Amino acid sequence: RGGAVTYRHCTDPATASADFAVFQDVEQRSWKGANDEGAHLGSQGWAFQQEFATASADGIQCDNWIVELDARPIAIVHTVGFDRVNYCFQTLYDESTKDLYVGRAAVTRHIESVFSGGAYDALDLNGDSDFCASWSPQVQEFVSLQLFHRKPYSGMLWGLKKAWGTR
Repeated sequence: RGGAVTYRHCTDPATASADFAVFQDVEQRSWKGANDEGAHLGSQGWAFQQEFATASADGIQCDNWIVELDARPIAIVHTVGFDRVNYCFQTLYDESTKDLYVGRAAVTRHIESVFSGGAYDALDLNGDSDFCASWSPQVQEFVSLQLFHRKPYSGMLWGLKKAWGTR
């Protein structure tokens, strides 16, 4: 209903490097917008993410999804794989497209690929793992979430609504 939608999946660190400029662009058009500079990774943060995600010599597998609408990137899911676990670091979408639920589509496509490709045994949406902590001394609070549902996004949304009492 909004135009031609394409999904781009990138796992090659050589070509993934170009995706980080796309991520930064989508971040500027995301819910973060110009209203909350503290929430932005910014160029320094994205440079770190790029260096980290493309460190294939260290056993890290860059695994990114980009959703494009009429060839314009409107949503991203930025993840890395390590030791058969996929770690989800960033999900962003262009705020002007929120009525199209492109964030939901990108996350759904990502979750499907994690478990159908055979490269991973687990998906870590938390970011509070030993692996993530080994890269930074900064500690952040996260809510632990496990998904056990045939339709992952629906199950996740139902669980969050139940936990928040908004069901």
